[in-house]
Amino acid sequence: MFYRRSILLLLILAAGFFFSCAKPIPPELNQASRVISGMLRPSYLSDSMFYAAYPEGKPSDFVSYIFSEIGSAEWPPSDKWADELARQQMRASGQTVVPSGVYFSPHEPDVNQGMQVVIRADDVKNLVLIDGYVSPQEPPLFSRRIPLVKVEPSPLAVLSYQSNIELGASPSSP
Repeated sequence: MFYRRSILLLLILAAGFFFSCAKPIPPELNQASRVISGMLRPSYLSDSMFYAAYPEGKPSDFVSYIFSEIGSAEWPPSDKWADELARQQMRASGQTVVPSGVYFSPHEPDVNQGMQVVIRADDVKNLVLIDGYVSPQEPPLFSRRIPLVKVEPSPLAVLSYQSNIELGASPSSP
């Protein structure tokens, strides 16, 4: 009995030590992660031009798309520029404004940036990977995995996509 209590006490102390050493996630980094998560919601994807551009869209296509000329226009407004009305509309639609001070990077951390969210893809598992970094020299504070759901693009999204293509815009990042 004493042996079991001792082991239990050690496990509790070890867990407490582990959680006390874990770095807290800065709110703006968490907010940046929610921006990408929001862009992966079925309702957002339906209104997006993503599936008009990539009818069989894979997570790697999504990452390329959101950093493209066309996709970058679909990002929510920045915290710097959003007025109160825009913030209310964002909250009502379940979206999050892009926080100031957080950089978004495709595929890998940018060594020239500080706090950042890196968006990658796992096509085999059909996941978009979101990693939050306080510094690119440190391991990520968090890693989130979000499945890319297949939806039909709205008719307006299809028309908007066709119009953008006719104007010479690109749906993939350079």
